[in-house]
Amino acid sequence: ERENEMDSMFEKSLETDESRDRDTTVRLTESEAGPASRRTMDTIKSGEALMEAITMAETEILQQQGYQRAMEDYERRKLQASSSSSSSSSSKSELDRTFAAMQGEVEEGVPPAHTPNPRLIGRTPSQHVLKALQEIRPNDMEEALMMLPFGVATKLFNFMKMWLEDIQIPPTAIELVCKALFFLLKLHQSQISVAKNMSLLLMDLSTLTKKRLKQHRDVIGLNKAALSFLKREVELETNAPLFNVAQTMELARKKRRRPHG
Repeated sequence: ERENEMDSMFEKSLETDESRDRDTTVRLTESEAGPASRRTMDTIKSGEALMEAITMAETEILQQQGYQRAMEDYERRKLQASSSSSSSSSSKSELDRTFAAMQGEVEEGVPPAHTPNPRLIGRTPSQHVLKALQEIRPNDMEEALMMLPFGVATKLFNFMKMWLEDIQIPPTAIELVCKALFFLLKLHQSQISVAKNMSLLLMDLSTLTKKRLKQHRDVIGLNKAALSFLKREVELETNAPLFNVAQTMELARKKRRRPHG
């Protein structure tokens, strides 16, 4: 009887532990499901916003190229009409010259017009895509880039080349562009290796990336050397270590955070 009683108590304790563990697992799953789904939705929205920005920028670039070709054609027709009217003006009367000028204006037509996309808010197409890339949170960057199909990623490579060629792009943007570039190259390595039409683009990206990173590394090295020089100068004049208070506070914080053995 004593043995049966102990067995029943042991079984009850096991059931209690299992139910407690099950409740804890359910609570943890429910608490983690909310943030996980929100992060997933944010990632999806960021990827879709980046794809939309690339598509919009590409459409705007095509429209600008069409406008430039139309303007060149307009200027060429205008020049041809003026040269033809000037060569025949000597053998025509005043009335004939007036009529020819009027006819030339009709043949020249109205100059083509181009209205930029108002959704770009005055930005260039490349600036619009860069803005969309910068608005992605760092934690969502890789997952958002994974949503881009290979065809869209190749279009993003072209914009990255524009950004690396632009000397007005700030260093923080260059760092972001390089991180995104390296991740996309690693992600689509197998497809890039068989894409023969991307060899020139990749060579340009490699050259520009090395050049821009070297420039920023030189700037950081120069700034670091200048700060070290100023630190030594201040310490010599004041006979006290510079940033001594900040260093002391930082050491005190580290000691407080260190676990006691």
